[in-house]
Amino acid sequence: MADDASAPLTSTDGEELRLLYQVSVADIAFFKKQQWSATNYAVGAYAALLVIVHQWLHSPLKSWQVWPLIVLSWAICISGYAVVSRLQSSILGRRTRLERVRAKFGRVFNEAWSIPKPHDDTYWLLYAFMFVGAGIVTWLVLARA
Repeated sequence: MADDASAPLTSTDGEELRLLYQVSVADIAFFKKQQWSATNYAVGAYAALLVIVHQWLHSPLKSWQVWPLIVLSWAICISGYAVVSRLQSSILGRRTRLERVRAKFGRVFNEAWSIPKPHDDTYWLLYAFMFVGAGIVTWLVLARA
C-alpha cells in the first residue's frame, strides 16, 4: 500500500514526528559535543607527547626515540580525524531526518524555519587542529633530533 504524502497527519503521527524531531536535535548536539571532545583529547595527547620530548631535553633525541613519537602523533591525528568524520556523517544523517520531518510540519513552522543561517562547518576547524597538532609535534620532535 502506497503512503499518501498529502494525507493529513493523525495526532499520533504528529506526536511521533515531534518526538523524532526532538531526538534528532538532541543527537546533533551530542555528536557536536563529541567532536569537540575527540579534538580535545587529541590536543591533550599532543601535549603529553611534547612533555615527553621536554623530559628528554637534556640531550638530543635518538632515532629510536624520534620515530615512535612521530608515528604516535600521526596515529593520534588519523584516529581523531576518523572519529570527527564519523560523527560528522551521523550529524548529516540526523539533518536529513530533520528535513524530512520538517516537510511534514505546517506552513507556520516552515516559514519560521526558513530564515537563512550560516552553514555549520566547524568540523573543518577540528580537522585542522588534528593535522596542525601532529605537524607541530613532528616539527618539534625532529628539531630535538
